[in-house]
Amino acid sequence: VKSGEVSDVQQFSINAAAGNYILELTNGSGCVNPKPERIVVRGKPQVTYTIPDRISICEYFDFVPFTNQALVFTLTYPDNSKVTKNKGEAFRIDQSGEYFLLGFESDAMGGLCPRETSLFVTLTNPIDYEPELISRDCFGNKQYKANLFGIDPSRFNIRWINEKNEVVGTEEFLFPISSGQFKLDVQPKNSEACPVPPKAFMIENSALSVEVNLKASFLCPGGSSFIELETDLNEVKKIFWLFIDPSGNTQVLDQFENKREITIQNPGIYEAVVFNDLNCEIGRKFIIVSETTAIAAFEIPEQMIVCDFFQLIPETELELNFTIVSPNGDISVVGPGENISFSQDGIHTITAESADPDNVLCAVTKTILIIKFAPVNFEPQIFEQDCEGKLVFEANLFGKAAAEVDVFWFNEIGVLVGTEQFLTPETYGMFSLEVRPKGSYPCPAPNIKKFEVIKPIVALEGNLSSTPFCSQGENVTVSLETDFNLVSKITWYFRDFSGNLVWMRNFTDQKEIVVSKEGTYEVEVFNNLGCLLGRDVIMVMRSMDESRPEVEETYLICPALGLDEGIDPGNFQKYEWILNGKLVSEEAVFSPSERGNYTLAVTNPEGCKYAVTFEVLVECKVQVTHTTGMSTKDSQRPFRVYSNPLVDEVGVWIYNNWGQLVYQCANQNLTSGNKPCEWFGDFNGKTIETGTYAVKIIYKNNIENISKSILSSVTVVD
Repeated sequence: VKSGEVSDVQQFSINAAAGNYILELTNGSGCVNPKPERIVVRGKPQVTYTIPDRISICEYFDFVPFTNQALVFTLTYPDNSKVTKNKGEAFRIDQSGEYFLLGFESDAMGGLCPRETSLFVTLTNPIDYEPELISRDCFGNKQYKANLFGIDPSRFNIRWINEKNEVVGTEEFLFPISSGQFKLDVQPKNSEACPVPPKAFMIENSALSVEVNLKASFLCPGGSSFIELETDLNEVKKIFWLFIDPSGNTQVLDQFENKREITIQNPGIYEAVVFNDLNCEIGRKFIIVSETTAIAAFEIPEQMIVCDFFQLIPETELELNFTIVSPNGDISVVGPGENISFSQDGIHTITAESADPDNVLCAVTKTILIIKFAPVNFEPQIFEQDCEGKLVFEANLFGKAAAEVDVFWFNEIGVLVGTEQFLTPETYGMFSLEVRPKGSYPCPAPNIKKFEVIKPIVALEGNLSSTPFCSQGENVTVSLETDFNLVSKITWYFRDFSGNLVWMRNFTDQKEIVVSKEGTYEVEVFNNLGCLLGRDVIMVMRSMDESRPEVEETYLICPALGLDEGIDPGNFQKYEWILNGKLVSEEAVFSPSERGNYTLAVTNPEGCKYAVTFEVLVECKVQVTHTTGMSTKDSQRPFRVYSNPLVDEVGVWIYNNWGQLVYQCANQNLTSGNKPCEWFGDFNGKTIETGTYAVKIIYKNNIENISKSILSSVTVVD
């Protein structure tokens, strides 16, 4: 190539084996440019794996090429389809013909060359086969065959596998010596195994014998016994029964063949023989059946007359169950000690059986005739009674004849005291009467009527009382106290002080009456027979007590100074001091402690009540007043000094116009009841003249140490 010229770059490739190569470039003139180049072509090994050249398979086979290299395989199927798998993954082979397997590195930059091989596959189908039991005997021996349905067994591998997963045979026939779940595996020879699991089958343990048990009920005289066979009915296919009489003779009971329960009437030995499906005897058992005399004994009446229905417990010393068949066919069962109810006319059949499974008894059957009557309608009632206390009771049968019934009278302690229609009781209390149809057992409850025999009252205590009769025109209540439960009539009478007796018809049967006259009131009480039971008399007179409570209209108190005035209203039986409707004291002398309008209610010894009212005011100011006018000729108008309860001492000085002292008074302890000063206008034994006089008053409260004075005047007016 000349200098400065641009040459074309060419690429080319050749197939060359590994080795050393020399590259020379020449131009058209034969010049070598510029020198030969040495090229080394290195060789690479192929991948390695192994597969068989030929393989026979059954239906299909999962084929895995073996290699130690990290390869990828592509398998070309006879139908030219291709599947690629990584190392260790299986190809599903399911076609006959030639397969091509290409193996190459999973790494494209690796140093191994791909490799392709071929595999020829022959395809066969699975065989149809079954394990078959072909023989067995009475000793438990069995023979099985691998049934290939006509195909030559020599073409196949046969394996018999026992219950322990052990191969116990490789031939067409098997004579097992154990039992359990076996398996049969049949595979074609010179081929991969067919993908069919071995066929499992059960070899049952041969029952060379089974347990046989016999149970028999008691054979009662003239009766039957039931014999029951218990065994493994899955193994037993035939049953024979034999009878051995007391002489040792054996008889085959053909009529009982293959029956598990038989009914027999004769005592002796009975034997059962059992066979399997091969007619091999696999068990036998005998039982001795003896006739027993142990019976379910009980006692009942042959006939009963009952009222409506009756309950009966049969007499027995045994634990028995009873089955009762009524005349209409109804069936009932009762246990030991339970009542049997009879409510139907006719013959009842009773069968007794043992209630104890460990004490088997022969059943006993008896009958009883029931004659039924309806209950009697009756009522006890008083038939006769007089004022002297005589009592006669009757059983009222409501028209039924006494000859058709039985009558029973019982006293208060349950003792029978009479059996006739009439009864004259000798005691008192709760009696009872029972009436049954003639000859009948007791009727069902409630068929006993209770009634009380009350002792006749021929005299009754009664007391009269009255409310106080305190003033003219006042009403008085006269009350009767007695046992009114025994009284049917009350009669009242009035007798004045002149002895005149008046029947008070308007007050008949009244327990209390209201009257306003003084005199004597009488009462009489009668029972329901009109018998006089008692009477009482009470005198009603007006109270003669003139005493009344005496109180002031107003009282002043000062609770703060403890100056509470005690109020004494006089001598009475009872005191009630009431403030605003509330009782505050019941003392004879009352010292109020709060202001208000009070009511005093007193009761005198005769029960009369009187009431007065007064007012209590609170006054805590020390206070003194006096009259400012007086008359020497009127004793009701003297000169007076007034003080409240807070004043303890008062001093009074009165002077005329010349300063002469005409009156002086000094009172102390006024709170103890001393009266304050009072002057009627006298001086030196004479009456003073009319005019105005000077007044000086000094008063004190010792508790509070208060002293005050008043300068005033008083005018004498005549």
